[in-house]
Amino acid sequence: MLSSLLWFLLVLCIVVFVHELGHYLIARWNGAKVEVFSIGFGRELVGVTDRAGTRWRLSVIPLGGYVRFPNPPDQADGDADVPEVPDESLQAHAPVRRIAILAAGPGANFLFAVMVFFGLILTFGKTGVSNTVEQVLPDSAAESAGILAGDRILSIDGQTVTRAQEIRDAVSPYPGTALTFVIDRDGRVMELDVTPVAVDWTDPLGTVHRVGRVGVALARPEREPATMLEAARDAVGETWYLTSSVLRAFGEILTGRRSTDELGGPVMIAQVSGDFAEQGLLPLLGFIAFLSVNLGIINLFPIPMLDGGQIVVAVAELARGRRLSQRFMYWFQMTGLVTVGGLMLFVIANDLSRPSVLNFVGGLFQ
Repeated sequence: MLSSLLWFLLVLCIVVFVHELGHYLIARWNGAKVEVFSIGFGRELVGVTDRAGTRWRLSVIPLGGYVRFPNPPDQADGDADVPEVPDESLQAHAPVRRIAILAAGPGANFLFAVMVFFGLILTFGKTGVSNTVEQVLPDSAAESAGILAGDRILSIDGQTVTRAQEIRDAVSPYPGTALTFVIDRDGRVMELDVTPVAVDWTDPLGTVHRVGRVGVALARPEREPATMLEAARDAVGETWYLTSSVLRAFGEILTGRRSTDELGGPVMIAQVSGDFAEQGLLPLLGFIAFLSVNLGIINLFPIPMLDGGQIVVAVAELARGRRLSQRFMYWFQMTGLVTVGGLMLFVIANDLSRPSVLNFVGGLFQ
């Protein structure tokens, strides 16, 4: 349990540091002064002040981080225009510059994921194509549809697939729904209608999901050496695949096609961090990249208090030509505080409803 908590702190601190470093670097490049660069919230545990006057510190509650800018100059009129000559505060900068500073945090998370995948692919090689059927399970949907061992699955319902994860993602959400498989059999391309069978699948955290399965085992791909250009291309592709998968999952949750039970919070991340650390360096680095992409996406949501919400404010000020009123900003920020707090309570409640997470938490006190 202690090992999982230590890995959780390490993983979270890495992705948070990357996020806040993105804000910091672009802020300094635009001439904004950064008073505090903090990993964690609350009371400072240890810190140091650099020559630029920024206090770099580690705080007592390691569940996030922030960069703090000087307070904007007082305005007699809440609707006053943004000053033409920018000073060291963030709010005094032109909206375009603030958008760049705010977007730099999520952007750094995406760039970090690309760098992680680039390093992994360059070191361990690229994964070969894994869409060849090695075995068709008896009495399965694939057998009923006529899929044979040796077939190559080219696409599913118009979505090109080249690896096992893409095939799972194309099939799992559609139990009982007929899907069009385009396969290559000895050089002959054909279409087959396959209806995934609904099965209950329990994930490593103990949550039960109703998913679709077609009943095929795929040939295990071998890793191939990659050039720097191939590694860069595949790293961008892997990050884009993760980003699109996460966005699609959020969209399906919002439309009711997926359960909100899949959302997890810090307790779940702590357990999963330990699980991936036990599997080795390669899975752990992949999980860190996945978590970095998630952090980047979530912070771009147009929710007050998050980067996306502040970007919406900056865009509104850019269109309006002047600063939004102090009254509006007060209620906007209060709404964001309540929303973020509510979401945090919801995901923690989700964490504590999972049997495996309850066992994990219970083990901390034994």
